[in-house]
Amino acid sequence: MKKNTVLVAGLLVIVLLLTACGAQNDVAPPVADSGEETEVDDTEDTAEVAEEKATIRVMTFFAYDNPEVEKAVVDAFMANYPNIEVVLELEPYDNIFTKYKTLVAGGTPPDVLSTNYEQLNGFADLGALEPLDEYISSTELDMSIYLENTVAMHNLNGVQWGLPATFSDVVLAYNKTLFDTVGVDYPDGSWDFDRLKEEAAKFVEDSDGDGLVDTFGYAYAWWPMYLFMWDTNILSADGTTCMLDQPEAIAALTQLVEMQQPGGVATSQEAQQSQGDWDRFIAGNLAMYPGGPWIVQPFNDNISDFEWDIAHHPVGTQAGTFLYSNSYVMSAGSENKDAAFKFIAYATSVEADTIRQEGKFEIAATKDVVENVFIPAMAGAPPASASVFMEATEYGYKLSESVHFTEILDIVQPELTLAYIGEKDIQTAMNDACALVNDLLK
Repeated sequence: MKKNTVLVAGLLVIVLLLTACGAQNDVAPPVADSGEETEVDDTEDTAEVAEEKATIRVMTFFAYDNPEVEKAVVDAFMANYPNIEVVLELEPYDNIFTKYKTLVAGGTPPDVLSTNYEQLNGFADLGALEPLDEYISSTELDMSIYLENTVAMHNLNGVQWGLPATFSDVVLAYNKTLFDTVGVDYPDGSWDFDRLKEEAAKFVEDSDGDGLVDTFGYAYAWWPMYLFMWDTNILSADGTTCMLDQPEAIAALTQLVEMQQPGGVATSQEAQQSQGDWDRFIAGNLAMYPGGPWIVQPFNDNISDFEWDIAHHPVGTQAGTFLYSNSYVMSAGSENKDAAFKFIAYATSVEADTIRQEGKFEIAATKDVVENVFIPAMAGAPPASASVFMEATEYGYKLSESVHFTEILDIVQPELTLAYIGEKDIQTAMNDACALVNDLLK
């Protein structure tokens, strides 16, 4: 499988030259001398037709837990474009795409939407998005400001559907104080899954003696990430065949099943019903939590009783992590497309990326900000090892692309759940899932 390596090299200096053209000729024509004193009316009609103010709706999940971040981007945009009013609609990630489909079906979509490359295929296939190529060309937008592979994530079949605003990966957050208390060495890039399970088991504890585990050693990430650690993906490289029933995928997913079984080191399905992994880590009852740059500000805002840091995630047969990218896209149903594109171009610019980066939301998709703002913005607060976020991009992978991506997830997840709770073995579950996925792909 081809590795997507983010190349962050060289500082781009962007110089925008705006040259005024066509100066007005103010010289009056000669007047014939009649010998009489003539009163000349030199009053010119200089009244400008006021530009009509456009209003656009922007629906986004960006920095939902820190709403002041994207609000600052919107405020900066409106300061630069006073004739465009932005109505900002912040939505949680878990809800935004379902809501967008509902709004599209009802004929009332927002003008601009934040999305990720997993959802892009489906929305484009539905005809819900406006291609951006013509707008990029007509405005001569400088596409070289972006990291190349973040642009590619939002380009399907040669059509640019979105402009990248952020990218991120997943590393391992850990509770340093808890590690010190239990006497476990901090995780580093040398850990494999055997070492992960061995060390995580030392944190599992029923502290109040009620027969239920209160503290766990590990919370598993979204399941496709483990496929990367065993050098595979959901679909074959050409997107025509389900790969989840193959040995590499079975080896990867077996790790998740085993860690959640009774006596396992990860939070079980039952434990997650009583307290989610996010809240459990913040409460100090979880030793290790896989997460990306989006965890930084919320964790620092809510964690006061212990110290935390990040490290490279333990490896399978190889190192592997998600390489995500989020973009702003335009609704095909927007009635203010020019204004919408102006927002998209600004909201993915160096200026807007700087605002997000200083707000510690993910990693900027513009080269200049990645190199000069990301790490400095992390200074003075956890995680001390913020550079791990950038180092992990070297082994970042992209999920399989398919217009049926969300349908595939809807097929696979119930089968995985049956394996997690022990009603099916993982091989049977994935055989059943792949049978349905392959029928869908035909």
